[in-house]
Amino acid sequence: MWAGVVIGLLGIGIFAVWLIRTVPEFREDIDAMHRATPGESVDFDVSEPGRWTIFIEPSSASQSGLQYAVFDADGDPVSIGRAGSQFSYDWFGDSGRSIAAVDLDPGAYTLEVLAGRHTLAIGRSPGSDMFSTLLGGFLLAAPFVIGGATIAVVSAVRDTRRRTKRADPPAPSAWSSGEWPADSGR
Repeated sequence: MWAGVVIGLLGIGIFAVWLIRTVPEFREDIDAMHRATPGESVDFDVSEPGRWTIFIEPSSASQSGLQYAVFDADGDPVSIGRAGSQFSYDWFGDSGRSIAAVDLDPGAYTLEVLAGRHTLAIGRSPGSDMFSTLLGGFLLAAPFVIGGATIAVVSAVRDTRRRTKRADPPAPSAWSSGEWPADSGR
């Protein structure tokens, strides 16, 4: 039984080490975003085609009166769509909430806040990285936790049956006749 408990605890330890190793990457994803403030646009380069998310910072900020645009290298506006899923972050003083998404091809772009008073950040959404981090840790730890629990339960049941088989019959009382069943499969 104790071997199963140790294996299960090993799985929990693996999950904890996995999180400790990978969660700081979440901070790097937040720091890697490009930020534009009112009156100060930000230029950024895209090396691979993909969906980039636009966040408003802080996450509690209102979008009232906010106008913004993403321009390509020729100064043409890029089509901005709705964020596929709502994602927000609050990480040691930095907070933001997804408000839009844009599909970008490789090239140079500019994010500009046209009206409003809040900071906008653009980058790959850290939400998918957080999901893959948790999923990866779960996939590493689950076999140990499930296997350890199975070993512990099977061992405990076998140990209980073995002790019951070897036990003396109960003393006679008003509640029992003092006899064990005759069959050996108790």
